[in-house]
Amino acid sequence: MSIGPMKFICYILVLLLAPLFVSGSTSIDELLSRLNKTISNEKKIEAYKDVITYYAKCNPDSAIIFAEQGLQFALSKRYVIGEGLMISELGYIDRTQGRVDVARKRFNTALKIFTENNYRLGVANINRSLGALEGEKGDLTVAVKYFLAALPNYDSLKDHKGAMITYLNLGNLFLQHDDTANAFKYYILGVKESQQFSMVDETISLYNMLGLMQLFRKDTLNAVKIIKKNLELSDKPEFLNAHVECLMYLGNFYMEHGNKPKAIEYLNTGYQLAKDKKMYEEESNFLMLFAFIERDTNPKKALEYLEQASKMADNIQNKLFKVHVNTEIVAVYKLAGMYKEALATSEENQKLADSIYSVNRLKELASVSAAYEFDQWNLKVNHLQLQSDKRALQRNIIIAIAIMVIMALIVALNFYRKTKQLNKQLTDREHQLEELNKMKDKLFSIIGHDLRGPIARIPTLLDIYSDQRTSDDDKAYLMNSLKEHTKASAEMLDKLLYWGQSVIKGKGMNQTIMATSPIIKENMELKKITITEKQITVVDKTPADMKIFADATHFDFILRNLLANAIKYTNKSGNIELRADNKSRPGFVVFAVQDDGVGISPTTLPLVFNTLNSREGTAAEKGTGIGLMLCKEFALQNGGDIWVESAEGKGATFYFSMKAAR
Repeated sequence: MSIGPMKFICYILVLLLAPLFVSGSTSIDELLSRLNKTISNEKKIEAYKDVITYYAKCNPDSAIIFAEQGLQFALSKRYVIGEGLMISELGYIDRTQGRVDVARKRFNTALKIFTENNYRLGVANINRSLGALEGEKGDLTVAVKYFLAALPNYDSLKDHKGAMITYLNLGNLFLQHDDTANAFKYYILGVKESQQFSMVDETISLYNMLGLMQLFRKDTLNAVKIIKKNLELSDKPEFLNAHVECLMYLGNFYMEHGNKPKAIEYLNTGYQLAKDKKMYEEESNFLMLFAFIERDTNPKKALEYLEQASKMADNIQNKLFKVHVNTEIVAVYKLAGMYKEALATSEENQKLADSIYSVNRLKELASVSAAYEFDQWNLKVNHLQLQSDKRALQRNIIIAIAIMVIMALIVALNFYRKTKQLNKQLTDREHQLEELNKMKDKLFSIIGHDLRGPIARIPTLLDIYSDQRTSDDDKAYLMNSLKEHTKASAEMLDKLLYWGQSVIKGKGMNQTIMATSPIIKENMELKKITITEKQITVVDKTPADMKIFADATHFDFILRNLLANAIKYTNKSGNIELRADNKSRPGFVVFAVQDDGVGISPTTLPLVFNTLNSREGTAAEKGTGIGLMLCKEFALQNGGDIWVESAEGKGATFYFSMKAAR
């Protein structure tokens, strides 16, 4: 769903719940120079914060690197407050990148450090950040609790600016929930705090909100008067953020009231200013507004603005904003009757949203989890190091006394023994956690993306298919897509059931002596349609009287998946051969499924049973990779093994062994 000008103002209000960054004229070269020259711990951490703030909006990866460097510096200097500050900076970056749970963990870690060390300013700022986090989720009660917890600390420090921003946050929060009475109350409290210090960007933002309050009360004359006055007040270099904000609000107002030329005049001024000053997020927001203005009368122009905003989102690595832009692009495509383009962009956007919110995007989750665990581990190491230093000092004193040397050795031996025991317990615990994490990663990958993805796109396909403006060719295209997504969903659900039975529910095996020929013939019959469509020749050379000792369900699953994979990666008119022998491995029957298809590359071959990724088949068949992973587990559970031999472009042969019947 696209947004209108007034809703866009509410979108801006959500952003105001975040800690406000002040854009300065200082260049990155000056900031880095100050970072390298600074000596004291406090000044060094302040310099790191300024560099992180600079990169946070234009290059989050660089911001993360400097935040981790700052954390290492604080740990090396045992500057505990600095540790908390750098962890909180990492939390701010995680939040802007959509990693809400990790951000919350980091904030709570920093809050604990600040509380234990009676650092009231840090406690206040973190409570305000947690309030913003819960406010974005829409949890009014919890958000208000955190904001109110921040205020006593600001009051005790006589930090009127911090208190004013908190009141501004509270007012914005209640305005989001249409509670104008409470919103106005907190804005007025913020105004009282603002009178205790010189004007800053946030002061003008507060006055702008009072203007918007008049707008929501239908008092348009006073609303415009207030915001225009704020525009004059902010016409100074030190109030750049507020000045751009005023131009955006005025442009929205005139657009909402039908004065398009006046609206474009203000918006163009704000856009050019944001562009000249490299205010990337603000520049992107103006492009979104321009697209909204043009979309009904000139969709082509609207798409040009949206494409610019999309490229900017890529440049500043803001995936959340990219999802928002793509949603608008889909809406414009639909208005223009460009349903194929709308579908393609919608599917691309679904993948992008999954990469942000899915629990198991392996690379992203690994880096985020590692970063959080890194913070926690470094804190523990630092505290243990302090304890170790104290013990070392005690031992040095004891060494001076000859009699106490023996006692010191005994103590040291006991300490060493206990340390080994603790290290062993820690290693065992880490191994358990690693296994649990692997289980969690696999499960959430299946549910959160592989199963959800195909199903989530079916309603969109049906919606466009049922539209009267959809041509017969488009309907045929959509029906093929629908069949593909439905088939992928059914296949994935079937494998998920196997997973639940074999792993999550702990279903035991039922190994019996069984004949293999009926199961092989049944699976060949099930794949008969696909085999015929691709004109593949499948030859069964397994002995008709071959028997094994195994779980019949597991054997059927392994054979069916290997046969399906062979068909999938065999070219049209290709050949597949099934073999079995009980001589190459004494006590086992070794089965082989051989094809002359596309083969497997040397880099992929070692990972074929351990990855959740799968490339398309020779007829564009979809896959996920979970089938081979389960095949390996089932083969091992039955006391056998599974392996593959392949050369790229020359086909592949998958082998698996089962115990021979006795």
